[in-house]
Amino acid sequence: MAGSCRKTGQRRPPLLKIRVAQFPHLAFPIQAALLSQLIQDQRTTPALPPRTIARTGVSSLIEPAAMALTLILALGIAYGTLSPAPEIPSLPGNDKANHFQAFLLLTLPTAILAPRRMVWTVPMIVAFGAAIELIQPFVGRDREFGDFAIDCLGCIMGIVIGWIIRRLASFL
Repeated sequence: MAGSCRKTGQRRPPLLKIRVAQFPHLAFPIQAALLSQLIQDQRTTPALPPRTIARTGVSSLIEPAAMALTLILALGIAYGTLSPAPEIPSLPGNDKANHFQAFLLLTLPTAILAPRRMVWTVPMIVAFGAAIELIQPFVGRDREFGDFAIDCLGCIMGIVIGWIIRRLASFL
């Protein structure tokens, strides 16, 4: 359909093309007047609505899936860190290594699949780590600043690894 937008199907305003070679008899002032009239008409012509990107298929599910996975991991971390110590079995390895791995994995889905959301997800993850350390004494566990620092380090490492994975995936 000539004169319409391929994506929206709406009619575009006609474009006026002035070629000096086609109208050699027009003097420069007349051409300038026509050009200024064209510019004025373009200003008064209602603009087409901004193009919207249709979000369909798998791509529309990626960011919500990343956020859901992050929420599920956060709930698991909250259960593991806020349950009374004798109630849960201890994981193999150092306590600091467990904190590092947990917050790295908490950050990774969003860093890989929804990097634009990291702007508000990272502060929430850091606040989550701080809240865990503040609540732990009330459930019979120890509060350690070192755990919070390792949580932040794991979050940063998750961002870096997510960035590397996204860069590698863009080359494929």
